[in-house]
Amino acid sequence: MSNWLSNRIFRDHDDIVDHCCHHWNRLIAQPWR
Repeated sequence: MSNWLSNRIFRDHDDIVDHCCHHWNRLIAQPWR
């Protein structure tokens, strides 16, 4: 879990936004980080 978005190939802009939103929500669910 060191970097959730690295080394990925995204299909399109919406795919990038979807991944970023998903991982942003994972991050804010862990306030100790």
